Amino acid sequence: MIASVFGIAIGAILGANLRYLVMILLKSQTLPMELPMAIFVCNVSGSLLAGFFLMYSQQHEVSPLLFQSVSIGFLGSLTTFSSFAVDNFILFEKSSLHSLLNIALHVITTWLAVMAGGQLCKRIL
Repeated sequence: MIASVFGIAIGAILGANLRYLVMILLKSQTLPMELPMAIFVCNVSGSLLAGFFLMYSQQHEVSPLLFQSVSIGFLGSLTTFSSFAVDNFILFEKSSLHSLLNIALHVITTWLAVMAGGQLCKRIL
């Protein structure tokens, strides 16, 4: 139990800091129609990694501590729907259509990225 808490905490520190760095690097970058780029990149790349790691852990023996550290800690902190929700709230105040487009773009693309990560893992390993 204690090891899991610390493992998740370490993963969360790494994931949150990576998300912060991506947000700094892409702060002024937007997708078409001024959709926020940074959280989109975090959600899609994190979803790709989640699919890859999930498939890997199903095909190889991965310790519960490593699984929790990566999936709950690292990926949970990297991909953040709380920031996504805030971005959409702000975007909705400007344009409800752009907000709905941003939601659809994120949900569909991250779902596809999870599938792609799983397929990538199957091909590589």
